[in-house]
This record gives sequence, C-alpha cells and structure tokens, in this order.
Amino acid sequence: MKFLSSVASDVLKRLGDTSEKIWSTTEVRNYLQEGYDQLAMQSLCFWSQAYLDDKLTTGNFTSDFESDWFDGGDVRYRRFAYTCLLDADWVAEGDLDYGPTNHTAGWEGLTYITEAYYVALEDLPDDLYEIERSTWNYARIEPLRSVELELNDSRYQLNNGEVLGYAQDKDGLGKFRKWRIPSAAADTYMITDPCRGILRNPSDISTETVHGSWGIPRRIPTQPAVAETWWGLPRRPFKDGHNTKVEYFSRGKTLNTDQPFDLPDRYVKYVRHYALWKALERNGPGQDIKLGQHWKGRFDDGVARMIRRRQSLTSNRQRVLGDTLLPFGPPPRPKYPWNYGQVVR
Repeated sequence: MKFLSSVASDVLKRLGDTSEKIWSTTEVRNYLQEGYDQLAMQSLCFWSQAYLDDKLTTGNFTSDFESDWFDGGDVRYRRFAYTCLLDADWVAEGDLDYGPTNHTAGWEGLTYITEAYYVALEDLPDDLYEIERSTWNYARIEPLRSVELELNDSRYQLNNGEVLGYAQDKDGLGKFRKWRIPSAAADTYMITDPCRGILRNPSDISTETVHGSWGIPRRIPTQPAVAETWWGLPRRPFKDGHNTKVEYFSRGKTLNTDQPFDLPDRYVKYVRHYALWKALERNGPGQDIKLGQHWKGRFDDGVARMIRRRQSLTSNRQRVLGDTLLPFGPPPRPKYPWNYGQVVR
C-alpha cells in the first residue's frame, strides 16, 4: 500500500530536490491531492452510495444564525418556518424548503403528533461528483428540471405521495429535492437493547450463518457497505423499501499520512505523474515546461487506460432480470481459426 508521505518523498527524489530547496513537501502533497481528485473525477473510478432517508421533518430553530447558539451535545435538526400545511400560502417561497414542522425533537414525532410531515429537500454527500442512479423503493427515479415540475405540478413543493423523481437545478449545489414529498417514513430495522455500542447479532438482517462466537460482524450479506468512510465497523443497516438511495461517483478522499491511497499501487503512479507535471510547470526556479508536458502526457495516458478498463468491465458484466441466474445454454458453434485460408508469414 502507498501512503502520502512515501509518494511525496518519491516525487521529491525524482525532481532531484530531496533537500527541499525548490519544492517543499507541503507543496508536493497539495499537488498529489489535486491529482488524486482529478484522477477520480476524470476516470470515475470511485463508486459509492448513500441513503437520503425518508424521515419526519424535525426542526428546532427558525433562523440560520440561531444554530450558532447550540450548546455542545445538543442535537441540531432542521430550520422550520411554519408549523401547518395551511400556513404555506402565507410564507415566503424560500421558507417552503424548511417546513412544515410540528415538533422539535425526534422522539416527539414518533409518539405525540397526529399529522406527519416529511423531508423533501436533502443535502447530498460532500464527496459526490456525479450521480449514476437514484432509486426509491427499489425503482429508479429520474432527474427532472424544476421548470417541468412547475408546468406539470404547480404544488410540487407541497404535494405528498410516492417519490417519482428528483430536482437539483433550483435549490443550489449539493441539494436533492424529492418529488413528490414522501408520505410515509422509510422502512427501518428496529434496534433492540443494548442501544449503545456496535452491531453484534445480525440474525434479524441476514439468514447466513455467523461462524464463530468471537469478534464482530464485518460483512453482512445483502447489505450495502454505506458509511462516511470504507474504514471502521458496520453501525447501521439500511433498507431500500420506501427509501431514497443515491448511487454516485465520488471524489478522492482527503489524503493524510495515516491512511493509504484508495487506489491499487499500480494506479498511484498516475497521481505521482500529475504532481511531477504541476511541480515542473509552475513559475520560478526548477521550471521545465517540456519535461512537465512529458509527465502530463503520462498522466493523461494513465487516466485513459483506467477509463478503458472500467468500460471493458462494464460491457462484460452479466445482467439478468430476476433474483436467480439463468442456466447456461449449449456451447457455441465451432469456428475456423482467424487465419484460416490466409497466407501467414
């Protein structure tokens, strides 16, 4: 595995500046982070998924500046501007995104309220670069333009029902608006006592036999690995039923000296090529435009190679409708060799 510190040292060695007279380690690490992000965005090599849970709208502040007055340990929910759906005609258009909300704590929504309101506007993951597919209740939902929604459903910000699509072009970057607003909470697993700590017994989630009695579960069959990072332990299993899921291509993770690259070692060298290109291209001592273009070409070739490999794997993937694989058919008909009947030197 390759680490940031070792790759940065390799770059300085290839630049002939191990004493950091021209390029500093900090500068080289910034180039490596930039190259890591460019590699991820151009090749779409990182794939991830996230659940935007269909949940009750809970709000405990009315203005953005109020969130700065929360004490440590306090739960910060959402902002709300009105408490009843009838009030929607009397608030500003922008305030429609924050309500209606009729309770200020999560446990109140599950116990005391009689009319439930659900969240429609969600924040996308910070590392999201491009959405590949979105689903609700296992069915694919399509991206829609807000103009189309306004023409076909003038109250698209208020009407509830099954989620049929989503809009991203009106609410700003990093926002995901569900259309229609969910009318019921997503299916979830009930967490039994003890409620603290880590998941120990996944028998209610998977029927696969757990081998051994020591340790903790690290992989749960039929469950996606969804977390802020690929490292760590499974803490919460998700359900797809009546829930919104986003499958996306992500940016590269923030590099540090304690965790390795999320790339195979043979691909890390492309990030190194990018750092060499940028180091030699910048103005000042050590600038070499011609040699920098050489490393740029090697970086571009590496990205193109990764794209071809990903496309090749995607085109060869077997797609079968249903939950079981179809039996294989008879062997293919025999064919003559490719050079049959031709003169070969």
